Amino acid sequence: MFAVKAAPEPKSKSTQHICTEAAIACWPPSHEDLAEIARRKLTDNVDSRKSSDTTLAEEFRGAHTARHDRFSSIDSSRSVASRDQVSEFNETLAKIPGSEVYVIDTPEKLTHLLDMHHSGENQLPLSQDMFPYLHGATSLREKVYFDERFDPSSELHFLAEESEKIALRFQPDSFAKASLSAFHLMTVNSQADESPLLVNSVVIEDLLVFKPTNDIAIDPENLDFSNFQQFQHIDQITSEPCNPLAQTNRNFALQTLLMAPISHFLVYNNDMNLATNTDVAKIIDYLRDSDLSRNIYIVDFHCSKWAQTERYLTNYQANKNGVSHEKTPLDLCTMEQNLVWQMYNVTQLFPRLYVGNVLSFKQLVSSDEKAAQYDFKLFIYCHENAQMPSMTVISQTLRGLETNGLTKPIFLEFSDSVLRKGASLSKEDTLAFLNVLRIINIVANKLRQNILIYSYDGFTGTSLLLLSLALFWGGDHVEEAAFCLFRKPHVKFHLIPGDFAILKNLEIFIQWFKRRPAKETALLQDLCLDKIYAGYRPYLRTPDWFRADHEVNFPAFIYENLFLGSACHASSVAVLSVLHVTKVISIGEKPRWYNALNCTFSHEATPDTKGPVVEPIYRFNGGKSLVYEVKITSLAMRAHLFRHGAVPCLKSFIYIHGVEDDGRDSMYPLLVGCPEKVLQKIFVLPGDTEKTLMHCRIGVSRSATLAIASVMKHFHMSLVESYLYVRVRRFNVVIQPNLRLFYELFLYDGYLRGKYKTEAAGVTPYCWWTLCAEIHRLNEQYTG
Repeated sequence: MFAVKAAPEPKSKSTQHICTEAAIACWPPSHEDLAEIARRKLTDNVDSRKSSDTTLAEEFRGAHTARHDRFSSIDSSRSVASRDQVSEFNETLAKIPGSEVYVIDTPEKLTHLLDMHHSGENQLPLSQDMFPYLHGATSLREKVYFDERFDPSSELHFLAEESEKIALRFQPDSFAKASLSAFHLMTVNSQADESPLLVNSVVIEDLLVFKPTNDIAIDPENLDFSNFQQFQHIDQITSEPCNPLAQTNRNFALQTLLMAPISHFLVYNNDMNLATNTDVAKIIDYLRDSDLSRNIYIVDFHCSKWAQTERYLTNYQANKNGVSHEKTPLDLCTMEQNLVWQMYNVTQLFPRLYVGNVLSFKQLVSSDEKAAQYDFKLFIYCHENAQMPSMTVISQTLRGLETNGLTKPIFLEFSDSVLRKGASLSKEDTLAFLNVLRIINIVANKLRQNILIYSYDGFTGTSLLLLSLALFWGGDHVEEAAFCLFRKPHVKFHLIPGDFAILKNLEIFIQWFKRRPAKETALLQDLCLDKIYAGYRPYLRTPDWFRADHEVNFPAFIYENLFLGSACHASSVAVLSVLHVTKVISIGEKPRWYNALNCTFSHEATPDTKGPVVEPIYRFNGGKSLVYEVKITSLAMRAHLFRHGAVPCLKSFIYIHGVEDDGRDSMYPLLVGCPEKVLQKIFVLPGDTEKTLMHCRIGVSRSATLAIASVMKHFHMSLVESYLYVRVRRFNVVIQPNLRLFYELFLYDGYLRGKYKTEAAGVTPYCWWTLCAEIHRLNEQYTG
């Protein structure tokens, strides 16, 4: 589904096989010798943890067939069977003498170990068994906030008490630990080799955390492993301050470290350097301390046999039947960018006018076949570093069009950043802008030739120009032009704060300019301000959108009858009317018009409540979370509900109460546990006649979780595919469900694979911690 960047050239390395017996001398007899290992491994990496090269496997649709036959409990007998299988497997392995480290000495044994990890029988624990541990809370107040014994709705003030008083109620050793039921296998590349690379590999630096210290600097020459935290202390309570109103519930970067204490370890490198493997294994042995329930395995067979484990390798070139095949690692950053270019490719917006991205432009100019398909005669590249075309360039272009027509393509640059320098436009900027519109109009409507307006991603930088053209060729007012374009889901528009004010400043000039005689093709050199202002017709309606106090972009188009947005979108009569929304699904946030329904949800009802009381159609999370449905059945009811003249065709309102975006609440029972008739109401079926707007407060976590799950369910797409698809559709904000909700989407991915029995060839393309590491890197692009 996605394009993939070329794999980097593999490092040139000489390979050497070291037999197991020869490794005995490499195994330090005690922890006193670890200082030497530390110096070798960490001399170049003291100031900060090294960023790992964790990867995802090539195939999206791998055979991750984890079954969730019952969401309410884990099948403990299956977990026991998994532990028995591991024990039986371990009995077939030799250990490095004087250690508790197992040796994997054949490709068959390595494959068997990885098969156990990726097996559908090896279920991931449910979210209530892994959270709040995976949030990584370390301060006492954070731990209390996430603890199930604490109720933030009524006890938030308790977190302001002295630590001693809090500790009396919440003993430090009373907080829940993570479940140990699953067989987590963490694959550690001891040399950070690039080829071959086992799927889901991490490096040892990902597991190392310095103990809190007041030292300004640490000398690598005197580094000792006492400087690093052992796994048993990873989630210990610290004295760090905490803001209870801003809990950290998106700790994607910490998941590898948090999963390490409950994981087993497989250590390898591509040239089978056993000395390096044993060094790294000994480091892990120190980190796990006395916890021998977590196994350590070392791979040690001849490197020529790597091909026998090919299905668990990435970035590895194999030769089959004389044809070279190479699996390349996928990273979410590249995948997201490729998906942006794919989804916002060359698209027609107006007759003979198209919008596209920089990749589509390069393909057009480098391929005669693609160039002939569209035969563009005018290219306008919109980017923030461009200069507005000078009056000299515009004059020469207009004279050339008048004299010679279009003998060869014209290339112009356009910058809307010039328009954002101040509240008002200079006369020169206004003249340049209007003359660019004249050039576009001549090429499209007089010479009847195709035009491509493009930017890097296909929408950033082009929206002001395209909306101005909609105003020039359409209605007289920005509001009408914007409503017209936002109805076209196949084209992405993105306005930033302040754009609407700029467009309103241009509106008066475009109104005047569009009424000039069509035969005029010469350079516009002056502005007749008296005539311009005298003929201006202001917009008399007052729509409840395009205001300075909230965003001006419309909800994201997910598929033909599903939109994803914010509470502001759901509260706007204009938005609901323009998009013809017939159903609103609200999670935790009610639209402003809710009170006009004149009904009360049962959890809010009191003995004094008057009017109808709505009972929930589904309860989950122990009755704390409720799903309500209000049917808006009559025109009279809708007219009463919306008193702004424009009455949307809203027919139903679904409200999901008791799911906060705080990392405490679960949505998994909503995804897999509710009756089918309720599922049909909240999972929007493609092709349904109803158009649904789904929202929470901002539209990036709770409602995004439901939208991603809908795409997974109805289009049989994986979590990674669905997650990136929804992100790219709602690209003006960073879509990111909180950590617990994303973990539940991870579980839901396995549930759907089991339900639909989609067992494709290959292996699971990602595990929980490597996927989280990729998401952290993806989001760092936008958050810094």
